Amino acid sequence: MLFYERAADILGRLERRQGSLKSMTVGNSYLKPEEKRKMYALLCETLKHASALSVVIERSGLLQGEEIESRLALVLVHDLLFTRGGLQHQGADPKLNLAIRKHKTRLAAELERLKAELGATSNADLVPAHLRDSAASTFRYVRVNLLVASVDEIVKAFQDDRYRLIDLSQIEGRSMLQVLAVKSRVFARDPDLPDLLVFPPGTDLHAHPLYTNGSVVLQDKASCMPAHVVKPSPGSLALDA
Repeated sequence: MLFYERAADILGRLERRQGSLKSMTVGNSYLKPEEKRKMYALLCETLKHASALSVVIERSGLLQGEEIESRLALVLVHDLLFTRGGLQHQGADPKLNLAIRKHKTRLAAELERLKAELGATSNADLVPAHLRDSAASTFRYVRVNLLVASVDEIVKAFQDDRYRLIDLSQIEGRSMLQVLAVKSRVFARDPDLPDLLVFPPGTDLHAHPLYTNGSVVLQDKASCMPAHVVKPSPGSLALDA
């Protein structure tokens, strides 16, 4: 089963409540290790934008013009319109990829039309309010995988990607939420845990190369604390339970 076909199959299983998103992506033994994070990121973003994507697909007439199942259309159109790289060349049957690309102009026009109707200035504005609120309720914590890279190396990599490092010791009475404002391209070193970086609420890094290549882990701060409290010595055996 090709990548997009498997993504569509997972969407169907989610609808039938046959498992969680993480168990069917990160915990999916049928996916190659390098595909698991990509699949999780694709489905997270597709689900967040599903209502807008459905409108765009319906208005474009894609399903009437091509023999394609609706869930498969969702993931294909998401990557076609919402990602820098567009459709993955090896993600679907070449004929299907070509058929979807053939509709790109119409799909993009319908997306812009929908944005104008909703007063949206970006794709992020198309995410339903209740999903935006839940995403913006806490900071995005990013743990550096020290088996792969140092904290300084990851900090520099984010800076090279035009993220600005904030020194929290210099904020002079302002709260972290004021400094790490939603939708701002900034980040800071966590004041408590040395291998943890903190980004503004709602920051989505699931498709970032540092996440997809395993250099960083997206993890809440509480989950990062036990290892620092235990501080196991090299060679120790630990039970994570």
